[in-house]
Amino acid sequence: MFCQNCKSLLRLDEAGKCQSCGTKIDKGLRFSETSENKKATTEVGKEVETLPIIKKACPKCNNPEAFFWSKLISFSDEPETEFYKCTKCKHTWRSQQHW
Repeated sequence: MFCQNCKSLLRLDEAGKCQSCGTKIDKGLRFSETSENKKATTEVGKEVETLPIIKKACPKCNNPEAFFWSKLISFSDEPETEFYKCTKCKHTWRSQQHW
C-alpha cells in the first residue's frame, strides 16, 4: 500500500503516521490477508509450470493442450528433440523424429 498524500510506500510509525510525510493514517487501515492475496501466494514445494502451452493432443487422455520444450539430446548437427507434457493428466511424451 502507498500513502495517499506523498505516494511513497506506506510505513507507519507507532503513532499511526506515515514515516515519509507524517500524515495521520486511520488506525483501521492495516495490511490484511484477503482472498485476493491468498490466490497470489504459492505454496512451498508446489510444482509450478512455467513452460509455454501449445495445442497438441495428449495421446493418453486426448486433452488438446500440452506444455512444450525442446532439448538437444544428440549431437549438435542433429535437430533438437521436442517434448510435451499434458496440462491435464501430466503425461509426458516426445515428438517422433523424421529425418
